Amino acid sequence: MNDEDILGLNQLIESAGGLVEFTVEEQEAINGAGAEVLENNLAKAIRSKHYQKNRHVTKADIKHMADSVETGNLEDEPVSGDKAVGFTTKDANHARIFRMLSEGTKYIEGDNLYDEVTDNSADEVQEAKIKKLKEIMGNKEAGK
Repeated sequence: MNDEDILGLNQLIESAGGLVEFTVEEQEAINGAGAEVLENNLAKAIRSKHYQKNRHVTKADIKHMADSVETGNLEDEPVSGDKAVGFTTKDANHARIFRMLSEGTKYIEGDNLYDEVTDNSADEVQEAKIKKLKEIMGNKEAGK
């Protein structure tokens, strides 16, 4: 799998013979199924390794990083059928904090959590996408 196709839809279509044409909505549904799995696994991993139950916050109602993982489309990008898994930026820059924790800094040893989660979730993500793909193909065959 290449970096541009992290959830593997292109590879999945190629392995099916590459003969299937999907609408953008169908591509989003397939990629969304896999992205939801990755989102859930990432949130669970962050909770297990970096969650502080009694943390002190300076601003009111700032979510914990684990609670701000979401799936969606990238801002300012054309709709292409892709789905992204990332962090909300409404209350804090959790993506920057997560990157420091995962990759490390001069003062923090990184735990490679992102790589660990994506690697460990690959099969589960692929299974969710295949399930959605079969559902869509069944609907196409049934004329829905």
